[in-house]
Amino acid sequence: DSGGIVNSKVILRDNNISDNAREGLYINRVADESELEVIGNTISNNGKSEEGEGEDYAGAYINNVFNESVVTFMDNTISDNDSRGVYVFSEGECSSSTLTFQDNVIENNNSAGIYVYYLRASTLNILKNTIRGTTGPGFELVYVGGSGGGGGGTSPSTVVVSENTLDGNYYGV
Repeated sequence: DSGGIVNSKVILRDNNISDNAREGLYINRVADESELEVIGNTISNNGKSEEGEGEDYAGAYINNVFNESVVTFMDNTISDNDSRGVYVFSEGECSSSTLTFQDNVIENNNSAGIYVYYLRASTLNILKNTIRGTTGPGFELVYVGGSGGGGGGTSPSTVVVSENTLDGNYYGV
């Protein structure tokens, strides 16, 4: 077991998370009906140490969200990080969960503003964010699909991207 948030609720509210050598926020896992709320934080200027030169350190990194878990990023300012602003990655998959990014300002990061990799049988909401000045896409989603097999049919994923401002990025979506 590699730790993380399991069968729990964690709230990170109104923090200044800045000038760290690697990720500003690193969560290894959100699992088993857990909730993670990241609200009203400033996450900036992370991943810029000389020892990490050439590495891929995001402002906020969340690895593996599954089993009916909920992740909410709301009202944050995520800027000037050495890699992606927010990076949700799954070594296995983001499955049977809900991810919401709403009312954030994500700017001047050195890659995508919001990057989600491997969404399966889940809901992803990208709502009312301002994403600007990234060297990569404003929002990037790599692989989305439903659950399948086992004779039980499939549960599709749902992705809603609405009322965002994507400006001055390498490309928008």
